[in-house]
Amino acid sequence: MTIALIDNKKVWDDFIDQSPQGQLFHKWDALKIIEKHTGYKLFTYAVYKGNAIIGVFPVFYRNINGIKAIFSPPPNTCVPYMGFAMCTEYSGLKQKRKEHYLSSVVDEVNAEINKLGPNFISANIIPGFIDVRPFKWNHYAGDLNFTFIIDLERPLEDIMASFDSTCKKNIKKMEKLDLPIEPTTDVETFYDIMNRRYNEQGIKMPMISAKYLKDIREAFPDNIKLYFLYNEGKVAGLNGNIEYKDKVTLWLGNANMHMDFAANDYLVWQFIKSAKERGFKRLEIQGAGEKRLSEFKSKFSPTLELCHYIYKKDNLGKLAEVAYANIVRKKWV
Repeated sequence: MTIALIDNKKVWDDFIDQSPQGQLFHKWDALKIIEKHTGYKLFTYAVYKGNAIIGVFPVFYRNINGIKAIFSPPPNTCVPYMGFAMCTEYSGLKQKRKEHYLSSVVDEVNAEINKLGPNFISANIIPGFIDVRPFKWNHYAGDLNFTFIIDLERPLEDIMASFDSTCKKNIKKMEKLDLPIEPTTDVETFYDIMNRRYNEQGIKMPMISAKYLKDIREAFPDNIKLYFLYNEGKVAGLNGNIEYKDKVTLWLGNANMHMDFAANDYLVWQFIKSAKERGFKRLEIQGAGEKRLSEFKSKFSPTLELCHYIYKKDNLGKLAEVAYANIVRKKWV
C-alpha cells in the first residue's frame, strides 16, 4: 500500500461519488470552499493498492497560536461528519481483507499527518461506520454521537402512523392552513434569521459566515436547497437541506419563529413527502446527540444511528482543549 496527495478534482470526485461512505462535503469543491473560509490547509490523502485507490481521507491543518491542530472536518463549518471514505468493493470483502484495507488507510494517513507534528487530531466519522478499531490501535480515543434516520421505502401512511400523536395533530392543523414553502436563493436573509435565533438562545452561530453558506450553495445548487415557510407574507420557518445519493439530510433550520403553530413539524413532514415522491430512500434528521434537540426530533419515530468521533492529543493539545473548548470539542449536531 502507498499513500499520495490527490490534486485531480475528477479523480477525487469520481471516487467519492462511487464510495458508500462518500458524502457531499467530501466533494472537491466543498473541501476547497472549506479551506478558503476557515484558513486551514487541506490535505487530500489517498491510499493505493497498486494503481487503485482503496480509501481517501481529507484532513485540515492549522497552527492556532502555537497549537498544531488537524480536523476532519474543521469547526464552525456546519459539516456534521467527514473522515475517510472507502472503495466500493470494501463492503463486499471478507472480514480479514476488510481489516487489512481499513488498517492500511488509517495507518498510512496517521503516519503522514504525524509528520506535521500535531498536538490535536479529531475526525467525525460518517454514521453507521462502526469499525474504528484501527484508530484505537493507533492510540486514538473516541466518543459517540448520534443521528436520526427515517426509512422512506415504507408506505407514506406507515411513516405518518409512527409519529407521536401530538405531532400528527400538529401536522393536520398545519395542513389546513396550506402555507407555502418556497425555495430561496436569499442566503443573507436565511443566515441572518438563523443567526438571530441562535443569539436569542445565547448560543453562538455554528457557521462561519453567510458568504461561506452562499459559496457552498452556489457550488452545489442541485444538492443544497434553502426554503422559507411563509405565513401572511412573513417568514414563519426555514430549512436548509442536503440532497445527495439516496438521502435527504435536514441540515439547517428548525428555527422557532415565535409563531403560534407547529411550523417545524409541518416542514419535516413536507420534506419527508417530497423526498419519498422523488425516489430518495432515507431522510436524516440531525441532532440526536443533544438532549434538547432529540426531544423534538424523536417525535417522528426515526431510527437511531451511531456516529464515532475520534481524537488524539498530546499534553499541549490537552491544554488547548481547555483553552479552546469551543473550537476543539464543538461537534455540529
